[in-house]
Amino acid sequence: MKKLFAILLISVFAVTILTACGGSKQEETPAPAETQAPTAPAEEKKEMDTGDLVSRIFDDMGIEMIQADDIYMELIDADGNRTVTFTVGGQKCTYVINAYDGTIVSKDIPDGVLESANAAGDPVETAINACFNSIEGYHGGAENISVSMEGTIINVEFDYNGEHYSRQFDTSAGKLID
Repeated sequence: MKKLFAILLISVFAVTILTACGGSKQEETPAPAETQAPTAPAEEKKEMDTGDLVSRIFDDMGIEMIQADDIYMELIDADGNRTVTFTVGGQKCTYVINAYDGTIVSKDIPDGVLESANAAGDPVETAINACFNSIEGYHGGAENISVSMEGTIINVEFDYNGEHYSRQFDTSAGKLID
């Protein structure tokens, strides 16, 4: 009985060792290090920051990002590109930009969009001027000016002649909201 148990135990060890080593498969001996060709690690592409990508688009257009609405960026495609869509002056614009190096692959800007955007000027400046002009007898000297934006609405708060003012300007309509 002890012999049978010893044979069984040796058989289990032998099977375990053969299985762990790949059975009867012979192991290949690697060539010495000096004769092996060096293998470079695969380069991992790093995606640029989405804010930098969008900034490149608006720099290319020559307008401020605040002049655009509904900015949407799609996921990276198989070529490493992102499609960015947005509206300027109510017209849809589309850019395709490489997410790894920032190269602009293609763009679709309707005729007249850039001219109307550049003619309109800075919407924040327009909003602030509209707010100041809404005060009868305003001659300058506003203090503590604060500006924030929610969608197409620019909120302007400021102090003038001891009074605190809070106004809202709708960039899509181009006027103050009552």
